[in-house]
Amino acid sequence: MYHKLQLFLLRISITLRSPVQYTWTLAIIQAFGLILASYWIQRPPSSGIAVAILGLVAVIMAIRVEEHWGRTERIAWLVLAVVFMFVEIRAIQQEHDRHDAETS
Repeated sequence: MYHKLQLFLLRISITLRSPVQYTWTLAIIQAFGLILASYWIQRPPSSGIAVAILGLVAVIMAIRVEEHWGRTERIAWLVLAVVFMFVEIRAIQQEHDRHDAETS
């Protein structure tokens, strides 16, 4: 058991020492997307805008999958898509609350 743990930790340390393959242009786009999403979580846009941005992120991810992705880039795109999904959910909830307030 101890030997397996040592082997596992050795694999992790080798993986962490290897250079990270990452595209700086797309890293800047991801950073801008996270800043925009953090603003939209506090003040959700209309649900149509949020779903359009989520669709754009999905298209970029689909195009980028043709190239060789590093693990870090895959995780970053996944996090960005999940954050925009939460923005969309908040936008829909806000729209429902606004509709309920108008009808009552």
